[in-house]
Amino acid sequence: MSMITIAFATHRPETLLLARNEILHADLVILEEPFNPDFIKVLKKEIPVSQYLASADIEYHEYGKRLIELLQGLYFRGKSILQVEPYLESLLKIQMKFAEGETVQQVTSDPLLAEVYEVERKATGALIRFYKESVKGNFYRVIDSVIDFARSDAARIVLRDRLRAERLSQVIKPLPDDVRVYVEAGYIHMALFVYLVRLMRGRSVIKPLYVMRDVVRSSIRGKLVLSPGDRLTLGFVFKGKFPHEKQALLAARSILYVKLIKKEELIPEGDFDFPHTMDEINTLKMIAKLDMEDCRTLFEKIRSIEQTSGRLGVHKCRRLVEEYLENKR
Repeated sequence: MSMITIAFATHRPETLLLARNEILHADLVILEEPFNPDFIKVLKKEIPVSQYLASADIEYHEYGKRLIELLQGLYFRGKSILQVEPYLESLLKIQMKFAEGETVQQVTSDPLLAEVYEVERKATGALIRFYKESVKGNFYRVIDSVIDFARSDAARIVLRDRLRAERLSQVIKPLPDDVRVYVEAGYIHMALFVYLVRLMRGRSVIKPLYVMRDVVRSSIRGKLVLSPGDRLTLGFVFKGKFPHEKQALLAARSILYVKLIKKEELIPEGDFDFPHTMDEINTLKMIAKLDMEDCRTLFEKIRSIEQTSGRLGVHKCRRLVEEYLENKR
């Protein structure tokens, strides 16, 4: 049977340090990207990596650069590399059809595009509602909007993972039995594993690889770092017992978490340097000390400061929360 490794990780340079060996030993590498006609050109070194990253709209350039350079080496060794992400391909197709003047009815006459359009419409609507409530500043209404968005986002993730699993099974089933496949997956796409196991039962051995597991376990329990918002969303993805009080606390903590986490791409300075992961872990440890009332107090304090002085940066927000926790003791 074929061996499929689904590697769950963020698209950060530090994850490549730990995923590299697994990628190098694969016969087929499948990226979490929609098809791009320039991809084969960059693998063949017919166009510069920088040109490809710009045309493909890659968010994290250093990660993209390092990944492409690694894959170029694999390509010239005869390994196969594919881009498989049907949800994003469908989304791009929808955007193109609207740009060409097609109506909603015309676009959604295709069942697949209709399914993607509907979940994307609901998620976008929920996100807009969150932005509106954030401006109004009622803490509890913001919490409700976060929960609503997480529920809509979960539906989007489930569809995306199901579509990708179906496409992956179509790609992998015709391959030789001894093939080794590496599947890149964002850390929140755990439903992909469930769907692919169902589709490939009896044909493949499928193992999840939590790329940052050893780094994470040295500091906190778990196989990967999950923010409060991630945990909220995954609760809806897997539809477990999920009391509203827990939803509300995760939503409240998620509002502060995004204020405290570093957004820029951080570059590792050595083989054992994991700046994003450690920043996420340190932020989680801080957030875990906050109850619902703490979150409300800090939300309103930060909002009040930002209304008069402008947006607070990560460092100032962290200092504010640290001072609050020190006084709370």
